[in-house]
Amino acid sequence: MGHEAAAKNKAGLLTQCGTVSPGVVLAVAWIGYFSFYIGRKPVAVAKRVLASELGLTPGHLGLLDTSFLACYACGSFTGGALGDKYGERAVLTVVTAGSALACFLFAICEDPTLLAVCWGLNGIMQGVPYPCYMKLLGLSFGAKLGSAAGLWQTSAYAGGAAGNMLAGYLLTQFPWQVTFFVPSAVLAACSVATLMLTPTSSGEECSEAAPEVELSVVSAEEPDARQRRNLVLGDADGSPSHSAEQQTEQEGAVSRVCHKALRVIRIPGLVNVSLAYFLVKLVRYAILFWLPYYLINERHYSTTSVGPLSSCFELGGLLGCTLAGFATDAWADGHRFRVVVPLLVASACLLFAYADGAQLLLGEIPVLGVEAPAAPFSIFVFDFVVLSCLGVCVSGPDSILAGPAAQDLAKLGGDLGVATVVGIVDGIGSLGSVMQGAVTTTVSTKYGWASLYRLLGLLLVCSCVLCVSPMRIEARRIAGGSAPGGPKKLQV
Repeated sequence: MGHEAAAKNKAGLLTQCGTVSPGVVLAVAWIGYFSFYIGRKPVAVAKRVLASELGLTPGHLGLLDTSFLACYACGSFTGGALGDKYGERAVLTVVTAGSALACFLFAICEDPTLLAVCWGLNGIMQGVPYPCYMKLLGLSFGAKLGSAAGLWQTSAYAGGAAGNMLAGYLLTQFPWQVTFFVPSAVLAACSVATLMLTPTSSGEECSEAAPEVELSVVSAEEPDARQRRNLVLGDADGSPSHSAEQQTEQEGAVSRVCHKALRVIRIPGLVNVSLAYFLVKLVRYAILFWLPYYLINERHYSTTSVGPLSSCFELGGLLGCTLAGFATDAWADGHRFRVVVPLLVASACLLFAYADGAQLLLGEIPVLGVEAPAAPFSIFVFDFVVLSCLGVCVSGPDSILAGPAAQDLAKLGGDLGVATVVGIVDGIGSLGSVMQGAVTTTVSTKYGWASLYRLLGLLLVCSCVLCVSPMRIEARRIAGGSAPGGPKKLQV
């Protein structure tokens, strides 16, 4: 009965909001998020040119990354609440146009501080879309959210690869500014398409018709509450005291925000999932950002070999998020953590193997008294296999924890809003990507790269432990047939 009700809600929502089939929603969301990744890659590719032509120091270049990642986390925290309040279509249109503007402004600036401000603005805009897109997918696909989210997550990997290739080509053919002008134009065009094609689950267009508008129940009760406050705070002649009313309104707003924050924290399993995602994000970005550096400086690969080898991790992720999404629906029957936990264990084992296996192959660990180093080809095969498998195993939990798993938890939060809960999980995870730089440089410098990979494996073990409690909550929820405190239907 729960699945049938969800299907009815989904169909009614799409029809009354004037949208199209779930397949079109998935296509629009895929292209939109693909475009966002086109707009976040130019700085990573153009760092050497920026340093030579603008005189940026390593500190300036590091500030660009820090400002982007920190502002991205802020955007993730606020994006979900904005989507729930104003509607996904309006929010996605604004942030797509804002990201286009940020790329354009970056291209015409030369001062390091202004460059950091522009790239931080891009980070805020880039952090908002994730919870909004994820909510749309949940409303469109219902019980098949795992498969849909897995397919949609491939846009991040495909967009990242396309963004790298596009930026690299533009840098070799045109001035560096064109590397930012072209993504700006792509995002500007995408903002128009977003306005025309993206459905919305809340806001003015659907406020009366949509059966699942979480915050509308509170809004419907506000006029009566205001009338009662006017009677209580009225003057002798019965007219309300405006100063007292404004003060009460402000106090009520602060109280509602604090009350809502406490309710979010008290959602069963939310803290565990957020911390688990924080650790997964830290591990994934540490590998993603520092793998080329490690392969060149520590493993002594040539620059021509590093590109294809480091891309194995991302290509593995492209496959892993898709397989993990389908596995949660087809094999695990909606039990997300039955897929997440084994993948985390496998990822930890691969990191432990990569830390010590590399030393073994390089001849740094004696085996039976023999210290002869392995042939370069066998080392390359070892790196190729381990990094590809690691990309598959890490990307699965990364896509599920902040997507389908977070949406499932949102059902336990009553009328808090799906995008709000997803945004909080994604925002806490984004803090892990901010911290990875300090963790990587500190550990690799003081204790070596092998110790870093062991630490990353240990962090994934901790993430696996954090998932035990949410896995039990999930099992009880599915066994009960429905989520308590789920979204309420409007009574017309």
